Amino acid sequence: MASKKFKPSAKSTLPFKTGNKEKRQKLHITRKKALDNTRRDERFRRRREEDKDPSLREERLRKNIPLTLERKRVWDDVDGDIGDGLGVSVDIERLKRPKLAEEVEGKGDHDQ
Repeated sequence: MASKKFKPSAKSTLPFKTGNKEKRQKLHITRKKALDNTRRDERFRRRREEDKDPSLREERLRKNIPLTLERKRVWDDVDGDIGDGLGVSVDIERLKRPKLAEEVEGKGDHDQ
């Protein structure tokens, strides 16, 4: 599988700094092109490997779930005897699930 750390090639790093604006721009363009080429090569290598073994693609896609604000949120444990409850965040969906399950079970009992 592909390495997690990106290792730039020797061409993509600047060995020295130059005071000349045109040279600095050319060095930046060469560095950027080399970096883009290595990333592209890595991408195509990974694609070839995944074409041979589709389970690698499934595993990569399963692991690459973006961290959204909702996924980063950490819910507080809420107890009834905290006091005024200011500043407490509650997962409403989690609280609704048992109620919905009870309603579904209740409807199933009435049908019989």
